[in-house]
Amino acid sequence: MGNFADENEALLNESRTASLDEKKERQTVKMKKLRRLVTPWASCLGCMNMRTDHIDLSKDKLALQKLRKAAEKAKIEPSSTTQTEVNLPFITADASGAKHFNITLTRSKFEGMTRVPKVQEVVAEIFGKAPSKGVDPDEAVAMGAAIQGGILRGDVKELLLLDVTPLSLGIETLGGIFTRLINRNTTIPTKKSQVFSTAADNQTQVGIKVLQGERQIAADNKLLGEFDLVGIPPAPRGLPQIEVTFDIDANGIVTVSAKDKATNKEQQITIRSSGGLSDDEINKMSLGEYKSKIPDEVTREIESAVEDLRKAMAGDNAEEIKAKLDAANKAVSKIGENMSRGSGSPSSEGSQGGDEVPETEYQEAKK
Repeated sequence: MGNFADENEALLNESRTASLDEKKERQTVKMKKLRRLVTPWASCLGCMNMRTDHIDLSKDKLALQKLRKAAEKAKIEPSSTTQTEVNLPFITADASGAKHFNITLTRSKFEGMTRVPKVQEVVAEIFGKAPSKGVDPDEAVAMGAAIQGGILRGDVKELLLLDVTPLSLGIETLGGIFTRLINRNTTIPTKKSQVFSTAADNQTQVGIKVLQGERQIAADNKLLGEFDLVGIPPAPRGLPQIEVTFDIDANGIVTVSAKDKATNKEQQITIRSSGGLSDDEINKMSLGEYKSKIPDEVTREIESAVEDLRKAMAGDNAEEIKAKLDAANKAVSKIGENMSRGSGSPSSEGSQGGDEVPETEYQEAKK
């Protein structure tokens, strides 16, 4: 019975300690927020109704106590009104007489993380330079749009805003690989061409799949559109020269064309910006949202091992079949290794490994 009571008392003491710790933590956070408001008042904003006076109140404990009480009230009132007035008469005195503190705190000035001094301090530490305060953060986007409008009209000549592609653009090539023609963050307008060829003998048409993304496996990227180039003269594979061109104009409209150099036959597709990825999808791809999946190199290794095993099973060599089976098992075991450690780094982002490999009808031409 005594042990039971002791255990209960210990649990109660532990509960009280945890409760006190939580209360202390909340109080600490509260005081930090108050200090962010009070400190600039005490050091810089004393007697704002008398602009010629610059009195530091940070050493005056009584004045600081008054400021804290006023700040506690002032930070609550903007929730129900657009502004509040802090008026503290006779807050301090100097040789010339009594001084009064009077300031108007607006909601727009108080709220917004970019205006919090501690946030600005952390930003400066991370990037090694102080953040620019010349533009109101709430007006930054509108300011950029206004500048762009001025540039297009020719009214603004001293500034230049550059648009870039948010993700890489390319096509699917032999083996389901994503071949980039335009890399991410390329300034637009831009244009780039690359020569490809057929993957089979006597192939008279090729299918062009236009993709957007950063993954090495084509199926893991966003399909923007597809079209066929027909009428290619029959020839051994690798001989036809098919020039694929990506052209992005100033409005972000992408035109993709495929041209057979032998016959000058050409097909093209136009993709407007609305057909691309949403902002959320762009963020997921660029920030490595898929890094918990199987890395692309592991997927390719597994597919290659399985293909080698199938070829070995078509024959009668038992030793070769056993060797290829062991190699396939070893490749497949890497799936578990990657899953257990969170799948590597962002530079080797994963893919959804599967048995189906997209069929392609063309390959990059050898130069």
